[in-house]
Amino acid sequence: MVSQWHRGATVVELTKADVSKLASLRLVLEQLSITEACQEATQEDFDKLHGVVDQMRAARLSGANDSLIRLDVEFHDTICRAARHTRLYAAWTTIRSQVALSLARRRAVANDYVGLVVPEHDELVKVLEGGDADRARELIATHLEGAYSRLLASFDRDLALPPQHRRLG
Repeated sequence: MVSQWHRGATVVELTKADVSKLASLRLVLEQLSITEACQEATQEDFDKLHGVVDQMRAARLSGANDSLIRLDVEFHDTICRAARHTRLYAAWTTIRSQVALSLARRRAVANDYVGLVVPEHDELVKVLEGGDADRARELIATHLEGAYSRLLASFDRDLALPPQHRRLG
């Protein structure tokens, strides 16, 4: 939502071009983040990440799926903090709300999000704990590219529908 002086508030929607640009920037930031975190993360960081995954699992099992987006963003935020790179974290915070918005759209247009969120994040923590930066970069790329490819494909499916039946964007 964006508020403008004397114009009220409007809901911000991401276009296909917005999502594409966001995905490419996020990939670069997250690959740097996870690479640095492989070297810098502490046991406290791993405990926080495991805690977020446990919360995701509990939300999933209880049907509280609305909290998964918040937890997803918190997970990636925690990795970025674990990198101990203040400029990287500052860059991440500039896109964090757009990431949440893209996750909300992703969840609305594809029914696989709820089933993938726990196992994919659990695997990311395990690889991060192992300290294998190459594998971590590869895994975060697979994680993000899978999510964004499904999200981008939804825009094409929406265009095939009559306007009154289109979802978001």
